[in-house]
Amino acid sequence: MAQLEINNLTKIYPPDVLALDDISFEVEQGEFLVIIGLSGSGKSTLLRCINRLIEPTEGSIKFEGKEVTTASSKELKAIRKEIAMVFQRFNLIERSLVLTNVLTGQLGELSFWRSMLGRFPEEMKQTAHEKLKTVGIPEQAFKRADELSGGQQQRVGIARALMQNPKLLLADEPVSSLDPATSGTIMDYLAEINDQGKTVVTSLHFLDLVRKYGTRAIGLKGGKIVYDGHPKDIDDEKFKEVFGEEAEKVHIS
Repeated sequence: MAQLEINNLTKIYPPDVLALDDISFEVEQGEFLVIIGLSGSGKSTLLRCINRLIEPTEGSIKFEGKEVTTASSKELKAIRKEIAMVFQRFNLIERSLVLTNVLTGQLGELSFWRSMLGRFPEEMKQTAHEKLKTVGIPEQAFKRADELSGGQQQRVGIARALMQNPKLLLADEPVSSLDPATSGTIMDYLAEINDQGKTVVTSLHFLDLVRKYGTRAIGLKGGKIVYDGHPKDIDDEKFKEVFGEEAEKVHIS
């Protein structure tokens, strides 16, 4: 049984925008899967459907045999503890401390009032410091999140995701707003997480990063899968199939 099974997934945004069109694929535990395609191809929608941040219109999503699409609130909460997400725009609480932002990755483990009052157990705080060390910014723990650079904020987002100790890490365009050097650093951290046995599913624009880090690529165009294979097998013909005849390779890679 695959870790993640997606069958006949369709998403239609009102009134009639078809974002995902009857797509099916499986992801094995430990893969580093990269979703590629132009803006509007359905990449972000796909990732957000996996943990039901967006509700699918039709189809089935199973994670480790558990049905995600029909899960109750209680069941979905348990599933989401095993699926963490890193966002394109970081989604940090900008006025809060970096350490507090990392700790929010485990809010589901605290009572409502302890969460509201920011009363985090010392053991949880120590784990948060360790996660900041993992992503190379332990010295930033007591700065406000909005004092950090974009690359540092994305590292905070990764540390927050790691607080869940997830089995699956979703990353929605995690380097699209970063410079090339910082992008490489962020991708290195995702690769390290993958090397530890965790499955990574991320969307990317840059073909060189896809080829360097991905063990598999899925190309979306108009909400349909037009490529599924090894990143290094994306030749000029397959590139045009994914990105269109008018797309210039230099702008993507």
